[in-house]
Amino acid sequence: MLLDPKTGMIPRHVVFYTCTNSPPKNPRDADRVFIPGAKTFARVNQHCLLVPIKCDVKPVARLKQVMDVLDKNTTELESITFFCHGWRTGIQHGIN
Repeated sequence: MLLDPKTGMIPRHVVFYTCTNSPPKNPRDADRVFIPGAKTFARVNQHCLLVPIKCDVKPVARLKQVMDVLDKNTTELESITFFCHGWRTGIQHGIN
C-alpha cells in the first residue's frame, strides 16, 4: 500500500517533480519552476506525496523512480501530477 512516510496516511495525490537542474540549457529549471510548483500544488491540495525525481540519470532510471512509487497500491489516488519538462514524444521523467 502506498503511504506518505511523513504522515503515515494514504495520499490522494502523488506529485513527481524534477529535483535536479538541467545546465547549461536550463541552469535553474528545477530550483525556479519544478520544485516551487510542486510545493505550491501540495499546499493547495490535501494529502500529497511529493516525490523528487533526479534527472541527472538516464531516462530508464527516471522511469524506474516513477514506477517504484506507482507499483504500490494506488487505487485511492485522485491524481498523479508531474512537474518536469515535456516534449511531443514524452516527458522528462522517462515516459515516452
